[in-house]
Amino acid sequence: MTTEDITSFVMGQDSFTVAKDFDFRHIFYFKITQDFVQVLSSGKISLYRYYALMGSGSKFGKSTVTYTFLKKGLDIVHVREKETKDILLKHIKDFPELHNIVSQMNKEGINLKKQIELYNAHFLPKAGI
Repeated sequence: MTTEDITSFVMGQDSFTVAKDFDFRHIFYFKITQDFVQVLSSGKISLYRYYALMGSGSKFGKSTVTYTFLKKGLDIVHVREKETKDILLKHIKDFPELHNIVSQMNKEGINLKKQIELYNAHFLPKAGI
């Protein structure tokens, strides 16, 4: 099966979808036009993890590396660990209370998935009575 055959699938408790036109040129030196990514959170901001098999050329020099990125609207951003706080603050400005909380956190103390889930929950439609 390829990304042309299916658009999403579930493996165990993990969901995967097709990501298109995401740019990691600073890592891969090319643009990935279409591939599967793991869905970590979805909503107004979606959080994904991309898995890549990296090799050194020998059969023993292979390892799986992961890249986290978020998508809000048309903006797709690779989230490097050292830039997590700055990227998150940029994308949650429309939720001032959470923005204030995150701005006071240490960079090392930020759980990106948790903060995005709080952000997305805030923008869910409220159930009527």
